[in-house]
This record gives sequence, structure tokens and C-alpha cells, in this order.
Amino acid sequence: MSDPATWTKRRLGDLVDVIDGRYLAKTEYVESGPFEVHGAGGVMGMHDRPLDRRPLVVAGRIGTIGKVRYCPIGAWVNNNAFALTPKNRELMPKMLYLLMEQFDWASVTGRTAQPFVRKSDLTGTAITFPPYAEQRRMVDLIDAVDEVRSAAAASSAAARQSWLSLATSCWTQSSERASIGSLGNTVTGSTPSTAVERFWRPSE
Repeated sequence: MSDPATWTKRRLGDLVDVIDGRYLAKTEYVESGPFEVHGAGGVMGMHDRPLDRRPLVVAGRIGTIGKVRYCPIGAWVNNNAFALTPKNRELMPKMLYLLMEQFDWASVTGRTAQPFVRKSDLTGTAITFPPYAEQRRMVDLIDAVDEVRSAAAASSAAARQSWLSLATSCWTQSSERASIGSLGNTVTGSTPSTAVERFWRPSE
């Protein structure tokens, strides 16, 4: 990897388009739609068309700030969120996502009863990023790691399901049944009496 001190530093507003979210009523959601509907806190549902078809980095605009999601095929972005997408090939969409995950969102957040992102402060903030070829290598490496993690998680989930199926089969095939109370004593916790000094005296 090259020395980060040699990376390019540019204003975010020069690198990305900022796409304001647009309100979508829940009655307009399409359950079988291919595009996610994103709000400030995450996915709210699905829709049959995106607000923008470019790869998007979605973040909360008001309320929940700093929760960033990557939408490679675009998405519908609701009005309490916004999206960023690169203007040109200086910055890969996935690299933008990785940078915004590490972004100091507190520096562009207005402190009111309900926090909100100040767009002018966001676009005026400078970010540092590596050359495009290096971005590609970094993104490919991270994607490969994510694939391994996903495969391991899927394998673990399958193993757990197999164990549960086997255990359930054993239990249901057993001819012996008993109440839980007949198998042992139930012991519940309680708060010790304040009259017993040793329970409340700080240890020395």
C-alpha cells in the first residue's frame, strides 16, 4: 500500500453528488420490488423503482446520524436520509462507502433537539483517498474477506439448524415424558435483606 501521506485530498463536494431523499408513503411500497427503501435508520421496505440507479452510499440526514449503507444497484432514499455517489472515476463507490464509514459525522451534525446533518459542512469537508488502482485492490481484498465471513456464517447457521433438527427428532421420538418440575428444583434469585449487614458491607 502506498504512503497515505501521498494520497489525494479533495473537498467531498467536488467528488460526489449529494442526492436528497424523497418521501415515499408506506402504501406505495412494493413487497416484491427489487429496490430497497432506505430511511435514516436502515431499510424500511422495498419498491419497484429507485430514486437513483447509480451505486449509492446512504446515510441518515436527521435523527439517526452516521449509520452508513452501501446500495450497489441504487435504492429509494426517504426524506429523512440522503445519498452520495461519485461524480466520476476518481473515487470508487465502494471506496466512498468505506471512507464514509470512518467519517467524523459529529463534525457536520447540528446540535438541536433532533440532530441533523448540515449539508454545506458535509460537502465542504476534505477527505483523503488513494489512487484508483489502489482503491480497486483494497476493495477487492475487503470483498474477499466479506465473502469468507458470509460463507462461515452460513455454515454455522446450517450446522445449528441440523443440530436443532436432530435434537427435536430425538425429543419427539422419546416415549418418556415428564414435567420440568419433576426433574429438579427451581431456584429463583432474591435481594438480600438489609438487616443482614454482611450482605451490604463493602468488602475490605
